Amino acid sequence: MQTFKQGENNLQIHVDTKELKENQVRLIKTVNALLTDLMTTDEEGQFFENTSEIMRTIATAVKYSNFARANIGAIPYAEQALEYSIDTLTDEIHEAKFVRYDN
Repeated sequence: MQTFKQGENNLQIHVDTKELKENQVRLIKTVNALLTDLMTTDEEGQFFENTSEIMRTIATAVKYSNFARANIGAIPYAEQALEYSIDTLTDEIHEAKFVRYDN
């Protein structure tokens, strides 16, 4: 479970970590830090590097997810999920239809 509390100049994110391993918690922290850097940078090089790094980190999170680790076997779920998401993302880029999360 996650809860969010927004102040005037901050956002507090609380994540229930009881079902997460230490490396999963580190990945969550890393994704949040990378996302903050990505959203606030004004340098082109950093923008592209942060974008690439956050995508790689998300891919790592998918591979280390509880579902992917519990279902290791004949079906490579993590790889299939990543391929599916890349296909979906590619379609959205080419069709210029991005999901909007503004409330």
